[in-house]
Amino acid sequence: RAALKVKFAYDGSQGYNAFVNSIHDKERRVAFRCIIMDHQMPEMNGPETVKRIRLFEQTNNLPRTKILGHTAFSAKEEVETFYDSGIDGMIQKPVTWEAFKEVVDALPAAGNGK
Repeated sequence: RAALKVKFAYDGSQGYNAFVNSIHDKERRVAFRCIIMDHQMPEMNGPETVKRIRLFEQTNNLPRTKILGHTAFSAKEEVETFYDSGIDGMIQKPVTWEAFKEVVDALPAAGNGK
């Protein structure tokens, strides 16, 4: 079994702030290996949060963090909006460990782009 540490954010603004505050100043490394981002959240929705994270990574010359979009809906427009914001993969609700592992394993290594 994989050992995971999980950090929860209750809205997009908290998620963005948790990401920004996770940067190790000396090593310029991001503490999160993977982010699971819900589409519909208060304060700042998932796609907007992902856009801000991607901009922060680019501005600060950080490696690209794996971000999975997470939604109960599969409407084409919602999925496209999520991918356009910069997610690396998508996982539908409800999530099983097997489905999660399959999606994460299929993603490129952090820092390798899309």
